[in-house]
Amino acid sequence: MMRTALALMLLCGAAFGADSIETRLREALRSATLQLRTAEEQRDALQAKNAQLQKDMEYLQADLKAAKQATARRPAREPEAARKLADEVAANAKLAESVQQCQSAAHDADEAAKARLAELDKQIDALSKRSTSCEAKNARLYQLGKEVLDRFAKESGGPVLLGLDRVEQENAAQDYQDKLLEQRVSQ
Repeated sequence: MMRTALALMLLCGAAFGADSIETRLREALRSATLQLRTAEEQRDALQAKNAQLQKDMEYLQADLKAAKQATARRPAREPEAARKLADEVAANAKLAESVQQCQSAAHDADEAAKARLAELDKQIDALSKRSTSCEAKNARLYQLGKEVLDRFAKESGGPVLLGLDRVEQENAAQDYQDKLLEQRVSQ
């Protein structure tokens, strides 16, 4: 019984191994077939492209031959074409020179504008400092004028100044007060 089982196992193993090899061979054949089809498709595409390139080359060769023949038949026009080309080259050179001059002029104008802006900035700074100084002096003068008017008002209670009576002195003090306020620079 043991021998029968062993023989059965060997037969099954051999059959299993044979199936495995057969499966692998089928897969390899299938893979090779796919690769062959892909290679054939690429070959066909390249042949079609080659045929198109051959046609294009023949067309271009015919075009070149026609252009050579046309050039050979028109020798009288070559000097005219050369003259036109020379004229165009000269005009192009003039335009290039004009562009260069414009660029140079623009650069000079830009530099001049920058210099002028720097000068104006300096003037603005100087005027700003002067304005600040004037405002400070104005405040001091206003304070001084106010002190003079206050003193004038205190003394108006006493003897008549400059031949003016008390009401005239107060009116004069008020007029000067109004003039001071008009002249004061507000901050």
